[in-house]
Amino acid sequence: MPAVTLRTSTLAAAQEQSAFGLFGLPHMLYENHYVWFVFLSTLDLLYTWIILLHGGQELNNIADLVIQSYGIWGLLAFKFSLVTLVVIMIEIIGRNRPQTGLRGVWSGIVIPIFPVTVGLSQLVIFSAVRYTIFI
Repeated sequence: MPAVTLRTSTLAAAQEQSAFGLFGLPHMLYENHYVWFVFLSTLDLLYTWIILLHGGQELNNIADLVIQSYGIWGLLAFKFSLVTLVVIMIEIIGRNRPQTGLRGVWSGIVIPIFPVTVGLSQLVIFSAVRYTIFI
């Protein structure tokens, strides 16, 4: 009987330890959602960079100030600092209020869709106009 108790306590300890990830931190609540959030934020940055290379300008005043001061590398650091901050805030909120955290992560997915759509539209229109003129 003691072996069964030992095994149960070992199993419980393993399950308790598996609830924690890297550096003993708890696993993320919405990790699949964060993939989409980071993906859309990366697309936004990519489209912004391509548009700037072709003579466009950043419409977000804060991002434009960062670009003017630090260039595209500064924008990269700024953008992913914001992404990291949002993920940390959603994790903290989600642990205390799961429904609010879920709404926050969905907002983080939906909001970047607008600049990504606008950027892609501008690139498609620019490409169509540019290559139709030369044909």
